[in-house]
Amino acid sequence: MRILRIALLGVALAAVFTIAADARSKGHHRHHRSSATTPTQKDIPMTDPDKWCTGGFPITDDQQIRGCTAIINSRRKKDQRATAYYNRGNAYFSKDDLSSAISDYTSALEIRTDYIEAVYNRAVAYRATKNYAMAIIDYTRVLMATPGDVSALTGRGTAYGKKGDNAHAIQDLTRAISLGTRDVTARLQRGHAYLRLQRWPEAIADYDQVLAAAPSNPEAFFGRACAKLYSGDKKSGMQDLTQAYLLDQSILETMVAQGIPSPVMVKPQEGTELQSTSDATVTAPPSAGSAAQAPKPTDSSSSSASSSDAPASTANTSAPDTSTPPAQSSDSGDGHTDHAERN
Repeated sequence: MRILRIALLGVALAAVFTIAADARSKGHHRHHRSSATTPTQKDIPMTDPDKWCTGGFPITDDQQIRGCTAIINSRRKKDQRATAYYNRGNAYFSKDDLSSAISDYTSALEIRTDYIEAVYNRAVAYRATKNYAMAIIDYTRVLMATPGDVSALTGRGTAYGKKGDNAHAIQDLTRAISLGTRDVTARLQRGHAYLRLQRWPEAIADYDQVLAAAPSNPEAFFGRACAKLYSGDKKSGMQDLTQAYLLDQSILETMVAQGIPSPVMVKPQEGTELQSTSDATVTAPPSAGSAAQAPKPTDSSSSSASSSDAPASTANTSAPDTSTPPAQSSDSGDGHTDHAERN
């Protein structure tokens, strides 16, 4: 009898363990089904269009566009709608939809003619689409309101250079440098302008300064190679040219778009790599003051599209009377920035 009771107790315990294990398994399965049906980000309802329109992590560009569109279509005050157009333009810019960005910046300016951030960002977008004439007009408008804006000076100087007006380019870029810009773009673009004017020593001096601050800048290596080769320093010029290609295999396309062609004709040996300075024949420099080549859709491949010419920050539509945004997203409602991130 004792043996039978022990056996029955063992069977009962086994049954308990089996039921518990089955319950754990079913519980885990239910949890798995629940997580599988969690709504995706696309399914999240827009409960706060002001927050979405302001943007910033974790709001996506598409969500920011939705939030701003809701505000634009609502009966809000004009300043709030202007800010919504401006913020939506920034989201379109982030998505590389530059045409829509320009359209929204223009709509913001139709409501608020003194919206300098919208003017600046439209200038950046125009320059990115190679519409240098319109970019210069907008940069000039910014500089009329804020004469010491080094980002606008750098942007306008760059646009002048790519348009072929190297004298005005040097004037703007020199002023930006004298005002103490921390970005290398002004000196890089001034080097390009000097190069297009065949002022080799001045170009080399600017490229030296750029490479001291940014040792891996392919445009500076390429530009300095051109200046050295054209001035007779073939050995050092070829070293710089080789380094430029090692850093960026598409550097020639970038430079040609800025009116700076290859300084050499290469005789390939076992492929396309330069084996020695004897492999290349230095070409004649382009005529002084050459303009950039035919426009391309964007100039994002160029290292000159740097932080000094980035769009101004996003503003908050819900509080239209303050003006102190941080770098990425802002609690200011009128879209004003202090230009700190652009200088």
